[in-house]
Amino acid sequence: MKRTPLKRKTPLRSGHGGLRRTTLRAKPRPAEDKVDPRERRHVLLRDGECIARKCIRLGLVPDNHVCRDALGNPLPAMPDPMTLSLEHVKEAAQVGGNRAPSTRRWMVAACYHANNGDYWVSKYRSYIRLYLEWLDSKGAL
Repeated sequence: MKRTPLKRKTPLRSGHGGLRRTTLRAKPRPAEDKVDPRERRHVLLRDGECIARKCIRLGLVPDNHVCRDALGNPLPAMPDPMTLSLEHVKEAAQVGGNRAPSTRRWMVAACYHANNGDYWVSKYRSYIRLYLEWLDSKGAL
């Protein structure tokens, strides 16, 4: 049995009226929402290591994290703090909305793997809030 092509009810349009395919791009952050380089440096030097390692060392969470870089290579025991990334932590547990303010009170240092690999930061966010409250009570922010 010979097949006949399906007939379209409406013709495909070319030009601006047709389908447009574009690559997905992240929207650039407004200048007022970017992290100040001095704040970033302060937070990275204050924490000195990945927040996951710090919480494990303090006994807050079980030892189930290995710090890794973006390529998946394990990081040394004390990596250069400037190689870590920042994680913004909201004051209370919320889903969606804007991220936490870009101030040292609401940011911690984390390795790439904790942020994007095994999402350690998302799992233990309440312990990170405790750590930030402890720093605030000591006046170490």
